[in-house]
This record gives sequence, structure tokens and C-alpha cells, in this order.
Amino acid sequence: MEDKEKTSPLVSIVINNYNYGRFVGQAIESALAQTYPHVEVIVVDDGSTDDSREVIAQYGERVRAVFKENGGQASAFNVGFAVSKGDPVIFLDADDVLFPNAVEEVVAVWKPELSKVQWRLRLATEDLKPLGATWPGEREMPSGSVRDSLLRFRYYPSPPTSGNAFSRWLLERILPMPEGGYRIAADSYLLILAGLHGEVRSIDKELGYYRVHGKNFWHTSGWDTQEAKRKLLQQVKVDLQKRNLLEEEAHSLGLPFHPRYTPFAAKTEIALSVLDPGALKALGLSPSRMALALKGIHASLVYPYMPSSFSRIRLSTWFLLVGFLPPLLAKKLVIWGILPSTRPRWLAKFLGASES
Repeated sequence: MEDKEKTSPLVSIVINNYNYGRFVGQAIESALAQTYPHVEVIVVDDGSTDDSREVIAQYGERVRAVFKENGGQASAFNVGFAVSKGDPVIFLDADDVLFPNAVEEVVAVWKPELSKVQWRLRLATEDLKPLGATWPGEREMPSGSVRDSLLRFRYYPSPPTSGNAFSRWLLERILPMPEGGYRIAADSYLLILAGLHGEVRSIDKELGYYRVHGKNFWHTSGWDTQEAKRKLLQQVKVDLQKRNLLEEEAHSLGLPFHPRYTPFAAKTEIALSVLDPGALKALGLSPSRMALALKGIHASLVYPYMPSSFSRIRLSTWFLLVGFLPPLLAKKLVIWGILPSTRPRWLAKFLGASES
């Protein structure tokens, strides 16, 4: 009986929800529909003011519902983990959906010494029509230690919240997380510390939907320019927060930390330097387009997880043009770079063909 329990562990799916009444039912259904039988489903509602609580209540005892005052995503993670019993634990965003075989695939590769297992998420529209892309979009996802990548680049290819299953030993070590600093993008805390404290196993399959609906923090396809400024600023702040977290944790573990720019961090900063240079100055960062362009070119050439040589050349060229062209032309290139929907048809067709 004991051996069977070891090979058939209880898996916790913790759904964090805030004002996603139109989506949370599908998230719950996907958790309840897993082909793997030993699953507990916990739904933490973080003080929603829409009809979320009515939707959640419809599931009765099939889920464990926790209704709390609004405190942000970190607080929802902390509460959900505290009432969970499984190992591993999946934090599922309420606007995302797991495929029925997701947990079964995780359990098939799970080992107690892993800090987490991760998989690809299929990008989809609000009504779950595939968009023809995945997250991460890199060709390869790492398995094994990603510590060196984190210490050098502050990053390793990983999906957002819903594409990860975390070990209980890791979560007991790093939770509760600071709630004030992680009201949004709380998954960055988990992803970084998972990579520092243990090994990662990647399943190179799509095991869920990441729904793109215009309110996502990370996905950019639906932004207008004003919204882009706001979200770019948020992303720069999150990147600085990740750097500070990495530096503190590396110091506590006695690890060297000499971070370089990633192409993504450089792209965010140079885009903000064009659209709102004052915002970078307010954070104590240089808004110099030329300096950021050179950092971006270097990052594009040395970063180990670029999908192809063409991607390195294309992104390096973009940095070069944004850094040295007149401001009006640089702004046009930035908007095309961060808002795919604004690209001319010829450019979208060229980039689409080049990445296939």
C-alpha cells in the first residue's frame, strides 16, 4: 500500500482567482477533469467583486473554496498552499486551463528531488481558439540545473504560473512569500527560487491553455501605446525586483552573482526609454538609447536560449536601429516590436515565415 502511495501521490491544484468570474469555471472544470485520479482542487478567491464567488460555490464539495479579502496574488498563493496537502502543487491562474492529461504527465516524470516540473502552454484567444504559439516559445526547455543561467542572466526558459508543478519541500522552504511586494507577477518569486534551490524537469509538450484576453500582465498583443507604457514600466519594476531577490538569495546560499542583461530585459528598457524616458530616470536607470542598444545587441549574441541564429541577427538589428535612428523612426520600430498587431502585413508575414 505504501509503495502505491509513493507512485500515486496526491497532487494539489490551487486556483487563484480575482474577478475572473467569466473564466474561473473553466479553470475549475479542467482541474476536476484530470485523468490522474488523486487530485485535490483548491480555489482561493482573493476578494472578487464580480460573480466569481457564485460561480465557485456551484461546485460545492468537489472543490475546497477559500474566500478571503483582497490581498494580491502572493497572498492567494500563501493561503492556498497552507490548506493544501499534495505533493507536487500546481498553481493554476483562473483565466487559464489545464489539459486533461496534465497531472498524469507530471506524475509520470516526478521525482522527489526535483524542485519543479514545467511544460508548455498553448496561447489561445478568450474563447480558447489556438493562436499558433506556445509559452515558452524557445525551441528547447531546460532539464536539470538552471542555477548558472539564473546567476548569469536572471532567467531560464519557463512558462508562467499555470505551466509549473512545484515540490512541497521547496514551497515549505520559500513560503509564505512577502505579500506586499508580489501583488502581481508572484510566479516570478516561485520560478526564480525553484531554479536556485533544485533541479527542473521540462516536459516538451503543451499541457494547458494560456488565455490571451487583454488583461494579462505579460502578454503584449492587445496593448495600445498608453497601456504599453504602463505595462513596460511594470515589467521593468518586476525585473528589478527579480534582480534583488536573486542577489539576496544567492548571497544567502554563498553563490556568486554577476548578472548580465537578457535580450528581454534590454528590449523592455529600450522600449520604455523611447516611449517614456522619464519613467526610467525615476527608477534610477539610464534612458540612453545608444547604451541600451549596445547592451541589447550583446545580450542577443551571447544569450544561450535564443531559438535560432536568425533570431539573434533579427533582434540585434532591431536594437541597432532603435538605438541610433531618429526618435520618430525609433518609436515606430518600438511599437512594431512590442505590439505585433500594429506591424504592417509584409513585416508580419516575413517574421511569421522566419519563425516557422
